[in-house]
Amino acid sequence: MDVIHICAEDFSSIEPLYREFLAEITNDKLPALANMGYDSPAGLAYLAKSNIRWNQGLGQIDFLLDNNKIVGVSAVETSSTSSCFSSGGNRCWLLPEYRSNNEITKYLLASNLQWSVDYGAVGMILTFNDYNKWIYDTVKKRISGKSSALGTVWSNWWNDCIPFERQLDIHYTKQWAIVKPIADVSVVLDGMKNIDKEFGIGND
Repeated sequence: MDVIHICAEDFSSIEPLYREFLAEITNDKLPALANMGYDSPAGLAYLAKSNIRWNQGLGQIDFLLDNNKIVGVSAVETSSTSSCFSSGGNRCWLLPEYRSNNEITKYLLASNLQWSVDYGAVGMILTFNDYNKWIYDTVKKRISGKSSALGTVWSNWWNDCIPFERQLDIHYTKQWAIVKPIADVSVVLDGMKNIDKEFGIGND
């Protein structure tokens, strides 16, 4: 399997393969499906073709290919909450048959993180809605030592991630969030504190 990196300006070069990918996932029941296609205002293809997000120097879309077929996607960009952070795992989606061996972290999120390192981010923010909040909850439990073994469904990639204590308002949506540290943890925590002050929702 290979990961290729495309910015919005070059999306047309992968668009035929991406249309095939969309056709394959079109019957999925996950609510995130609406954010993967050409629908305005949030569809990945719509945003990329309109050069609204993931532009050169500001982000990229990583595609996981198996025999010239897209089997997964995850985008990364500068964070709207702080220029010191990146935001990874945007529109992250992997075909079910490719979810058993930590392909998301091994290929897609690893590629997102490398872009973040090259950009100079102190950490990469990943956000979660209610349907995939179990990842946020697990990270939080593991930090407090309350999580049990998860077997092969869990990747050690998540083990050093740091959760925000309350939801953030990101792109006008309430989301749970964690940070994959890149810089020293003290620097990351200071940045998270500033983000929480401006974007945190709920009890202080």
